Parts: sequence; structure tokens; C-alpha cells
Amino acid sequence: MPARIIYLDQNKWIELARAVTGKATPQLIQVLDILRESKRLGLNVFPLSLAHFIETNKRRDLQSRSRLGSLLWELSDNWTLAGPAAIQRWELDRALAITLNRRLNERPFSLLGKGVTHASDHLPAIRLDPDRVLPDELRASLEEQADRLLTKSVLTGLSPWGEPAKPDLSGPAKKFSDGLLQARARLLSAAPDLQRKAGYAQVLADMLEDIQRVLASHGIPEAEFFAIGAEGLTSFVDAMPSIRLDMHLRLQWVRNQQLKTRLSDLNDFGYVGTAAAYCDVVVTENQLADLLNRDKNKKATVISDLIDLPKV
Repeated sequence: MPARIIYLDQNKWIELARAVTGKATPQLIQVLDILRESKRLGLNVFPLSLAHFIETNKRRDLQSRSRLGSLLWELSDNWTLAGPAAIQRWELDRALAITLNRRLNERPFSLLGKGVTHASDHLPAIRLDPDRVLPDELRASLEEQADRLLTKSVLTGLSPWGEPAKPDLSGPAKKFSDGLLQARARLLSAAPDLQRKAGYAQVLADMLEDIQRVLASHGIPEAEFFAIGAEGLTSFVDAMPSIRLDMHLRLQWVRNQQLKTRLSDLNDFGYVGTAAAYCDVVVTENQLADLLNRDKNKKATVISDLIDLPKV
């Protein structure tokens, strides 16, 4: 029986980090012990996404960051989820094959992998100089050790190269939140069916260049793809689990004026939402759990309380 994939949102990792130091309830400390044992037995995998690296890297207090990063490193065991762009490329291949009923050569893809290089869409894996003569096994071992050291360093802030720089990523997060506000302003008073159709149209518009690239890579004329019509395009979007769930979250947000924008929205939609599409269990905060649970087609069981995790 394969291990269950359990995705913990960043705030839940922070709760568990308090349990490491004993600054938590006895129940939460017991949950941490259970999670550690389930990982040791191979029953559960606790992968990280790029969001965990980004959020942990924001912590200004090095001691706090090291404590949290050490737990992330220990419990994840270096397992990571593929980056959003890699997932989207794979979904595009599959959605095209399903929608057009054609056998296509899908690009190699693995949802689970090792290290920050697997989680990132841009960071290349560490590779030794190919001109340096080394036995293959030794080369592979050294490269794996280097990747592990890189990942651990990024998480904990402790590395032979000193403390890494802390990039300011608030710009993209604010742009995303502003986009949510603009969509609500345009669609709040529209009928539910129109809101839904607008959601599909926006997804297709946002992905147009990616769709054109994947069509070209498979030698499929654009005219053939767009000839599937509105119903076919809707099915195409629905065949991409992470994209469909992202659209669901955006639609829920448009329809509820009580929801306020937060700088975490970008990570919530892009990473927690994707995890809900592919993982077995997701643990996140109350509001996001409620929005995700309104979608009945997601894969994951979504909960908001770590105490409930051993029961799931």
C-alpha cells in the first residue's frame, strides 16, 4: 500500500514547531509523535511545496527560522511537490489528450520528488562538471548530497555560505490580491451561470500562450483545438485538476463579499489548492478549508485542526 501524501499548510508547520519545544498542548505534542512515527514506518509522506521555502525564508529571526526549518527538513525527509509550472505543463498534455481523444507523448513528470530543485520551476539541480572523471555511483552520490545540503540550507538558514538573502515577494502577492478584487467588482452582481462562464473564459485567456506552446509542441493546429467549441473548452479546463480547483476558489471568492484579501492568497490558491487536487490529506486554516470543501471533486480530505489528523 503506497504511503499517503499529507500536505501541511505553513501555519500548521508553525504549530508543530511549537510542539517540538513543548510550547503546545499535550494533544498536539502527541500528534507530532504520531506523525514522526508514521513517517518512520513509511505510512505517510509530508512533502513541501515551494511556498514553504518562500514563507520560511521570510522569517527574520534566524533561531526561529532554524527551529522551524529543522522540523520541515526532518518530517518532509526532503520530499517535495513539483512546482506549479511543471504540474500545469503535465495537466495541459493530459487535458489535450483527453479532450481531443488523441494519444500524445506526455512530457516526463513526477508529482513527488526530492529537494528544493524539484519544488522550484527555475532552480536547476546541482550537477558536477561532466568533464571531471568520476565513477557514476560516486558522481550520483555527491550530487545527491549537494542537493540535500542545498535544500536543508534554504530551509534552516544554516549553510557553509552564510545566511541567504531574503527576497521581497510582496509585489506578486499584492498583484494577485488586486486581481481578486477586480474580478469581484466586475462579476459580483452577475448571475451565477455568467460568473461561472466568466471564470472559464478568464482561465483560458490567462493560459492562452501556454496552450499555444503545447499545441505547437504536439503539432496540433490551433484551429483544430478551438473547433471543440465552448463545451469542449469547458471540459478541457475541467480535465486539469489544479486549474479547475483554482477557478473554484476564485469563484467562491467573487461570490462572497465577506472575504478579505490577504498577502497569503497567492500561496493559498497556487500551492494549497494544488495540494488539495493531488494529495490525500490537506491541513490548512479554517477559511481556506471551508472554501476547498465546497468543491466535491477534489482528491484530498481537507481539515483545519491538526488534532484531527490521526483520525483521518
